Amino acid sequence: MSLEQPRRQGLRQSKLEKYANIDARYLFEPIAVETLGVINTSACHLLNDLGKRMTVNSGEARETGFLYQRISVLIQRYNVVLLHDALPDDSTD
Repeated sequence: MSLEQPRRQGLRQSKLEKYANIDARYLFEPIAVETLGVINTSACHLLNDLGKRMTVNSGEARETGFLYQRISVLIQRYNVVLLHDALPDDSTD
């Protein structure tokens, strides 16, 4: 158990409380992902289940892996945006 896990679980709980009154037709699952790829446990269960359902529909056995790869790419893209926004603007007017 990493030192960040209690913090992630606390954030998860606050999001669950925030969306407690959401319509019963929807499933709300907060997904917390650290930069180095650690995903909260309940989100892993959801993503694995979703990947299995996608496999049943598509016939592609690697759907779960593809789903995790998509999330990884999204994290990388977001990190690039954060890095770009953190750099000083060196435009000369």
